[in-house]
This record gives sequence, structure tokens and C-alpha cells, in this order.
Amino acid sequence: MTIQVQGRRGADAGRPGLAACALKVQCYFHFLKRLTRYPMFGAPDRFNTERIAAARLTRRDEEVILSMHNDPVVMASIGGVQDRAMTENYMRLNLEHWQRRGFGIYLLHGRLDGALLGRAGIRTTKVQGAEEVELSYVLMPGAWGRGLATEAARALVALARDVLSLPGLVAFIAAANAPSQRVAGKCGFIRQGVVERSTGPHELHRLVF
Repeated sequence: MTIQVQGRRGADAGRPGLAACALKVQCYFHFLKRLTRYPMFGAPDRFNTERIAAARLTRRDEEVILSMHNDPVVMASIGGVQDRAMTENYMRLNLEHWQRRGFGIYLLHGRLDGALLGRAGIRTTKVQGAEEVELSYVLMPGAWGRGLATEAARALVALARDVLSLPGLVAFIAAANAPSQRVAGKCGFIRQGVVERSTGPHELHRLVF
């Protein structure tokens, strides 16, 4: 999976002495990043796949998230509808996560028509007391059955592995949610059992890089 992220060409490109110095600095930061569990510089605010434009969750997205939370079809497999207070708490936690960790949830829109497709991202969680990073994806009904969940999930797996250098990911999927289980399988996740979540028992799937 290839993802497109915003970048820039350094002003000193083509100058041998400065280029060598920049390479040493880059190697040093890569070494430091490997010493820490989470990335020093974080994920991009935006990325694109073939059909998806993903943008970092921001405060101005609250009404969009609320509309998703109020949709019983969207929320059927993730705990049911949520009111404004619950949505405000969701926003607070996920915006703080971006600030603390440098990665988190993205809103997904169609690249061609700008239609809301859903949300997806990676965020820290607990598995039997140990901290892990969870892959999460929730799509609008109009985006189902088109391979978009797999496209978004594969992009996030590539981001976690190639950009953030994370050791792996986990995913929690309701036992009755066969489509999400297939998405996880296509991304290389392996089912490891059942864990209890706040919304009930979920299958634990794991991907090790």
C-alpha cells in the first residue's frame, strides 16, 4: 500500500557538506526514535490513498462525529448511539491523544467527491494491563462493500510500520462483525482470542511487524 503524505525538498539539497550533515542528523534522530516506544515527530496531519483523503481529527469536526454517533446503523457494532456529552468526551480524549502521542484518528472523505466515508486511525489502548496501539475504523453505510475499509486500514498499517516504526498493532472486533474481521485478515492480523471491552466481548486480532 502506497500512501501520499505532504513533504518538502530541503533548501540545502545539492550542497554536499550540508547534505552530509543533514544525513548524520537524520540517522541520529532515527536511532533516538528506535529507543522510544512511540515516534518523536508523529504522523502526518493528512494523507491520501487511491480513493480516500484522510485528515487529522480537529475540534471543528465535532458535529460530523456527532452525526456518526447518532446513526444507529453506524454504531451498531461499537456500542450503540452516543449523545452529545459522550461525543464531547470522545473528542476531548482523541484530540488529547494527538497532542500527547503524535498520532490518532483521521476523518475519511472521498478524494473525488468529498463525501464523508467515516473515520479511522491508530491510538493507544490496554490489553491485559499492557499498553498497545489499536487500529480502529468505522465507515458510513454508503461506504460499505467497496473495499474502502481495507484501503484505509492498509494505509494505516503502512503508516504505523514505515513512518512511526511501531512494533505492531492490535484490533478489537465484535464477534458478529464478520466484515471487519475480513478486513483485519486482509491486513495480516491474526485472531488471538476474546477480551472483555466496555461494550462487551470482542475478538482480539494482532499484527506484529
